[in-house]
Amino acid sequence: MRGRRIGYAVIAAALAATIIGVSLVFLIPRLSPAATRFSDADFGIERTTSAADADHDGIEDYWDFWLGAQAEAERHPRYDGAYLTSNGGRPDPATGVCTDLIWRAFRDAGYDLPAMINADIAAHPADYPRVAGAPDPLIDFRRVPNLHVFLTKYALSLPTAIDGAEFDPADWQAGDIVTLGPGGDRLTHTGILGPDRDTQGLPWMAHNGGQRELYDDDLRAWRIVGHFRFDAARVPDAVLRLWPH
Repeated sequence: MRGRRIGYAVIAAALAATIIGVSLVFLIPRLSPAATRFSDADFGIERTTSAADADHDGIEDYWDFWLGAQAEAERHPRYDGAYLTSNGGRPDPATGVCTDLIWRAFRDAGYDLPAMINADIAAHPADYPRVAGAPDPLIDFRRVPNLHVFLTKYALSLPTAIDGAEFDPADWQAGDIVTLGPGGDRLTHTGILGPDRDTQGLPWMAHNGGQRELYDDDLRAWRIVGHFRFDAARVPDAVLRLWPH
């Protein structure tokens, strides 16, 4: 009788191991982020490159924007939008918000985006919805609506449709900037697209909304208000600023 119980226990253990093994076969691909990532090659997309290399590092601007956004996502600064009176209103590397990820990516590519936005606001304050009264260069460049206006004026505006016949994955490239909102035309968030794509070909996004991972496939959760590709040749000399070396 004892031997029979041992035999039953062995059979039960083997059956449980088999069930667990089969379950893992089906679950692991669903649980692994790598399993849901696709590349340009998977969709036959040729990556668009920039003719510019502002920081002369041998990496063209669009890929440099992505690399800067990726570095910010990996640093994972604590989300903090406090108004700052030092360092030109720019937070230290340990903290930041969504717009800080954008200007830091531009900085890594050789551009001083806060100085460019502030220069254009100073020259054309009426163009910017989040400038009340006198411009404030300590905070204006960190407001998503102001970033949206600047990019609308000086970057290449691209399609915003992410499904249906109007959606073409080739329109969406690493280094593109998106301005986002929860609905309507409200603007509350921004991010930079990466080289990974979801099952339909929409890129993943580097963005800082205080979430656990700063690079993810969350773009479909937002209303996409603006989709831009920055080209320094479109920016007037009076506005263009390079990051000081």
